[in-house]
Amino acid sequence: MTRPTLRFWLCGLLAFGLSLASAHAQRLLEDLDSVLQRYVEASGGQKSMDAINALRVIGTFQMGEDDYDLVLIKRRPNLKIITYSRDKVKVTLGYDGETVWRQVDTAQGRKTERVTGEEAQEFIDGIDFDGPLIGKMRPGETRKLLEPERIGRVDYYRIEQTHGDKRTVFYIDSRTMREAKNIEYTTNEAGETEEQVTFLSNYGQVSGIWLPHKIETVKGGQRKSLMEVEEVEANPGIVRSFFSMPSAPAPLPKPEANENSQH
Repeated sequence: MTRPTLRFWLCGLLAFGLSLASAHAQRLLEDLDSVLQRYVEASGGQKSMDAINALRVIGTFQMGEDDYDLVLIKRRPNLKIITYSRDKVKVTLGYDGETVWRQVDTAQGRKTERVTGEEAQEFIDGIDFDGPLIGKMRPGETRKLLEPERIGRVDYYRIEQTHGDKRTVFYIDSRTMREAKNIEYTTNEAGETEEQVTFLSNYGQVSGIWLPHKIETVKGGQRKSLMEVEEVEANPGIVRSFFSMPSAPAPLPKPEANENSQH
């Protein structure tokens, strides 16, 4: 191969590489609506999502050194029950559209109560049936497309979503258009910004939609929780009343006083 031919070949290869890089860069320079549309399509498409009215998820949940069996059931538009069980203890949290409630079963008995305040609001905020980036935004919520970020050899779309004093940045893998992680920024009582990172992986298809089967949350460099999905059932036939707050058990009647024992 002569030197001019080699030079021509190298120049052609360089031009081809630049054209690929330019095309990739142009693809990343999209607006928010087009990125979200591709995200919905990669998740299975709006038609497949709308065909699912309820989900039952069975798996395991790890918090610290404690492991729990987990059952999560949710139904459109915003009903949810999640049960954690370990040994002889079972804790159930539910929302029926109006009331957040908790039921705790132990060897000593059962306790049912309403959940209020920040704990209740946090539970409600996490109910999004299709995910926080799909569907209409809540009142006071905003979204914007940030500059893409390259991590390793992968470019990620970044979508910032704010609601109240909470800001979350979602990282969408530009290859698969599925969420890889999100970072939630909050302010603690000292006025310092704290970050909580949630990683989503092991996606599997269920009735036409793609769901993460592994969700890991990290805060302060330490794992906060790990959820691993073993089974997902679409449209299990759950009626709305299933999510209602259970009635508290009636108190045991007090034993009648024995007249003879009073003398």
